[in-house]
Amino acid sequence: MLSCLRLVDWAMRLLPVRSFAGLILCGALPLAMSCSPLQPSEIYYKRDALYNFLEEGFLSPDLLQAAGSSTMRATDGQLQQMRQACLNRAGEMAHDRLVSMMLHTRFGIPGSAKQEKGDFKQDYPHVFTDREILLGSIDFADLLNRSFVAFQDFNDNGCQVSVRLLESDLSKKIRQRPMSFRPAL
Repeated sequence: MLSCLRLVDWAMRLLPVRSFAGLILCGALPLAMSCSPLQPSEIYYKRDALYNFLEEGFLSPDLLQAAGSSTMRATDGQLQQMRQACLNRAGEMAHDRLVSMMLHTRFGIPGSAKQEKGDFKQDYPHVFTDREILLGSIDFADLLNRSFVAFQDFNDNGCQVSVRLLESDLSKKIRQRPMSFRPAL
């Protein structure tokens, strides 16, 4: 808000107030430059973060989301058993991807140069070993225990699970976390 007032003050000093057009412009400037585009809107936050179950990564500084998908296998038994096994596999995949995102953030591993919004392979290019994912799960256990399933969906032959972690200053907490290992980069 302070930067908004500085912007209006700066504009009023530059405009000639003596002219009628300058007076109209000075009066309309605070209304036109209310700086609302500079602040996150509740509507956009709900649309782009809270109701977005397809993209992965930091949807906001406090919200990290990972998704996993799996196919239903006929060898899993009856339909209900097939669905539950599919959800379990998709949930494990989402958990591993969440840990991978946290490790990328913690160790400052940059994403691809051509960033496409929400593309996991470009945003988080390093593939961690199973050992590193396991050790990361242990180091981030207290945060991961607060994660929750935000979305589950079944289609004809598969399922999808989106897991979220919602915590104030989440990215800062991840970056400052002491780790018991260093990944092989």
